[in-house]
Amino acid sequence: MSSLHFLSYYFPPIPSVASRRNQYIYTELRKQFDNTYRYVTSNALHFPNNEDASAKETTYYIKTFDYRTLALKYSKQQRGQLHYDETRKQQSYIRFLIRLNETLPFSLLIGEGGGRFIWNAVRKILANMDHTSDNVLFTSFRPTADIIVGYIVKYFRPECRWIISMHDLPYTRQRPNVYFPRLQQMIWKRLLSKANHLITVSDGLTQAIQAYGVKATTLLNGVQIRAPRSAENEFFTISYTGSIYRQLMDPSILMDCLSQLVADHHLDPTKVRLNYAGKDSVYWMSHAHKYPNLKSIFIDYGLIPQCDAMSLQEKSNINYLMSWNDEQLHGVLTGKLFEYLGARNPILALINGKKTT
Repeated sequence: MSSLHFLSYYFPPIPSVASRRNQYIYTELRKQFDNTYRYVTSNALHFPNNEDASAKETTYYIKTFDYRTLALKYSKQQRGQLHYDETRKQQSYIRFLIRLNETLPFSLLIGEGGGRFIWNAVRKILANMDHTSDNVLFTSFRPTADIIVGYIVKYFRPECRWIISMHDLPYTRQRPNVYFPRLQQMIWKRLLSKANHLITVSDGLTQAIQAYGVKATTLLNGVQIRAPRSAENEFFTISYTGSIYRQLMDPSILMDCLSQLVADHHLDPTKVRLNYAGKDSVYWMSHAHKYPNLKSIFIDYGLIPQCDAMSLQEKSNINYLMSWNDEQLHGVLTGKLFEYLGARNPILALINGKKTT
């Protein structure tokens, strides 16, 4: 008898590539086990639901009290909102809270999940683990709480096999997200050392994770092949769908090029459209307003459902991709790249960093 215990704070899948990756992994893994148990935050009852209702038969909603619980309960404006734009995140007190949210041990108190989620998840998973079964526990990062739960369960049930899926590094130098980085690396080395298997999304991340004294296996995101529809366009269309990270991505580079082409009469702005779809409309448009000769080409869709974003990719003559690398992390294959590949239209990629192999 084999049992899969799949813990993911963000499940059902929210509008993010990492969450959808967890959904695909779960869908395939559950076929290999006699019993499957899925554990998610009770906050998920208020999250936008994009999954097939047929997959809910073994879901446990773990009672949670964290900052998302408060936002969902007391803020009508933020109810159901899962992503916050980069402009808002630049406020000093927001930056402080974000870094505190990622820093152990403070994240146990104020981070996503928090102490109540961790306690309740550990109790429920241990209660469901049959001593006569071959138990496999799957957790993913983020949030950190999922990994803490896995570590504690592994401590009490060392015979279970623990798989961790890492979508990001716990700490990045170029985009500092924690306090006391040396202490964080020491803690994470301890946490990751207890896992039986570690998987990542790219070879670059697999190499970077070695700094934590562990080995990992690359499991790339899959490609969902779709039919391109760019031939239907009335305008030549360039689209960017996704988040924009300040200091790492600069949308003005493409805008500079287009503006210069218009100024040199090589491009007719009445025949071009530059689309944006994502949570960072304010930041995107703050750059767009600097180019009055491009005013007519900008279309801002804001944050839209995944199916609409993928439809936009299919209709685009060019899908625009922004990414980054540095000495710590290179060879990054963003989840957005695989969405773009599925649309089967040309991709223009701009990488902030050095050329890598």
